[in-house]
Amino acid sequence: MALRLQCTEMVTAQRREGETGPACRYYRIIDAGGAVLRRTATGWEVFAHAVNALLRKVVIR
Repeated sequence: MALRLQCTEMVTAQRREGETGPACRYYRIIDAGGAVLRRTATGWEVFAHAVNALLRKVVIR
């Protein structure tokens, strides 16, 4: 997933050598990625609310 975000220019990546182990990649979300994240989070909140409402109706029966 991180590679896909990097390819679509939603994040930047930097590889750093590890002090005691292998190299690590560090990702930073950029402005465009932040906008997509906010839209996606809003969509998930709407979806989760709808699922929770449906589950409440099923449990109440």
